[in-house]
Amino acid sequence: MSSLDAVLARGVPYLTITVPGRAFQDACPERGFAPKSLSRTLVDSGTVFVPLVPWTEAAAGTSATLGAATAAYAAYAFLNHFGVITAVICGYTGFGIARKKPVPRAAEEPLWAVA
Repeated sequence: MSSLDAVLARGVPYLTITVPGRAFQDACPERGFAPKSLSRTLVDSGTVFVPLVPWTEAAAGTSATLGAATAAYAAYAFLNHFGVITAVICGYTGFGIARKKPVPRAAEEPLWAVA
C-alpha cells in the first residue's frame, strides 16, 4: 500500500521504490524477511503500477506512444494488474518470500545516557 500511495502522491517511479524501501528496511530483518523480498515486493507493487496513473511520466510516454489515453489501455495492461495481485498473494501465502533468521531490535538507550 505504501508503494501505491507513493505512485499516486508523487508520480515518479524511482520514489515508489526509494521512499517505502527506506521506511521498511529496518522492519524486514526484525520480522525475518530477506532484503530481496522487500525489493521484489516494491517492484511488484509499485513500479509496475506507474504507467496506469495518468499524471506520471511513464503514463504520458505510454499514452503518446500508443496514441491512446491511460484509461483506454489500462484494461489491457495485464502485467501491471497481475504484478500487484501476485505480490498480495505471495504476501499472504508466503510463497516465494525469502526468509532469514529474525534479527532482534537493539535495545534503545535514552538520549541522556548516550553521552
